[in-house]
Amino acid sequence: MRVAAAGLLAVLAALFIAQRPIASADESSPFPSPSPSASAGAGSGGYALFGVMSLNGSGGIVPASPTPAPFKAAGSTGYELELLGRLSDSYLATLHFEDVNIHGDDSSVESRLDVNALYQFSKTPLAIGVGYAALQRSTAHTTSNGLGLGLTVLPDFARRISLYGSGFFYPSLPSGTTRGGLTVFRLGLAFTPPGTSGVFGRVGFSDQNFSATSFSPRSLSGVEIGVGATF
Repeated sequence: MRVAAAGLLAVLAALFIAQRPIASADESSPFPSPSPSASAGAGSGGYALFGVMSLNGSGGIVPASPTPAPFKAAGSTGYELELLGRLSDSYLATLHFEDVNIHGDDSSVESRLDVNALYQFSKTPLAIGVGYAALQRSTAHTTSNGLGLGLTVLPDFARRISLYGSGFFYPSLPSGTTRGGLTVFRLGLAFTPPGTSGVFGRVGFSDQNFSATSFSPRSLSGVEIGVGATF
């Protein structure tokens, strides 16, 4: 908005001067000169990302009929979608969705939706805020959802390589007749290829832990690789 306002002011000044042909060359303009303003950098409005995940799951109880059984450690693969939008210079919102196929026991599908509202500290990549998480297992009839708090490290797309990460804790989510705390952690590197604009990649580590014993797998951790576009 500041850049657009400065540009409009400059255009109005030019039109005003053009209508005064008798003005001397050294006569000052009645309009103040717009102060210099840096162009918006890549990702200043936000980004969208698609990624794939390879995770290991362990812990918890498989809700099998007639008798629940301990979940055996197993691998899993899935995908993730992430969207970040900047609401102002200091406030932003993120939406993250992931869907994972568990390769073991009852071959369930687990999905999680995170929605976060964040405040970014001035001149730093750090942001804090509140979040909402909804965790669902395909063989369970209920969704575990609740509110939490967390910290985010935003990638710097002006750099070729920058750090990204986040950590959120949701203290009390229901799971059947029990409740548990959910911790979601992510850390990695974002890459902006030379000679490109608006495109980036990232690779990192993802970890999810849910303390409710009636849910499985209680732990999901592994590698994520993604590609995205800034706007």
